[in-house]
Amino acid sequence: MKLTAFQKKILLAFAICDFVLLVLFATSFIFKSKRNTIETRETVLLNAASLKSVSSIVITDGSSGGDSVTLNRNDSFWSGTDSVTGTVWPADSQVVRNLMDSLVKVRTVRVKAVSEASWEDLGIDEENAISIKILDENSKEILSLYFGHVDSLTQRIAFRTSKDSTSYETDFEIRSYLNASSSFWADPFLFPVFLSGNSSVNMQSSYRHGSMLPISALPDETINVMKKTFENGSRAVFSVYETDEDIIIVPQFYASQSMSQVEQDAVRKCNYRYSLSQWTYERILEDWRDE
Repeated sequence: MKLTAFQKKILLAFAICDFVLLVLFATSFIFKSKRNTIETRETVLLNAASLKSVSSIVITDGSSGGDSVTLNRNDSFWSGTDSVTGTVWPADSQVVRNLMDSLVKVRTVRVKAVSEASWEDLGIDEENAISIKILDENSKEILSLYFGHVDSLTQRIAFRTSKDSTSYETDFEIRSYLNASSSFWADPFLFPVFLSGNSSVNMQSSYRHGSMLPISALPDETINVMKKTFENGSRAVFSVYETDEDIIIVPQFYASQSMSQVEQDAVRKCNYRYSLSQWTYERILEDWRDE
């Protein structure tokens, strides 16, 4: 059947419309693909090349009024201090290494927002965030991260850097290290690994201390003084006090001469104290070998 000129115009118009719709449809996929590329990326929070430059780590909990822990590298081990107890203590170097491993691992991050207006809702503003600041030996900032709320559905945590206003989210696992408590970061053992060199394999080396305590008045007299010399030449003296609630241990350390000067200085600065339950103290006395 032969088409009239009018019918040909109608078909041409439909063909043009179909072509335009097809172009728009294809373009929408292109824009969506570009948008997804911008919103999701594989990255690290800290460049592995920067690890050797890390001298200290400061963790601050804005939501608790600014409680903070500062972890300092001393050649082969880490020590810490905190704003709550005001003491200096040997840090659990393995936990610090775990944090560093978490920062340098490749992870997926998603863009949440691109302006500061989102910070308060996501809990990543100065007043609410838990921040991690990585500093070099000159106290120059290598990296600052601010972590906020965890999405209850995705279990991803919101965060930002100090470099721009963009907010992101990433896996929840790093939340384990967002802790400004000395009891979390301190070496948990009665004989700190950094002092003993892990050389003492006996019942005493497995005992763990209780909560870290602030500097405060102690009873007038000790109830015991326990001493220990380690295979590497380091020594420890534990002064024991008793209160109505707990046993309080105040350790004093003497570094091995095989340690570097930086390490010896760090050992000398330790001035912390902690609680023990009566039960744990009695078990220690049963196994103690005074040297």
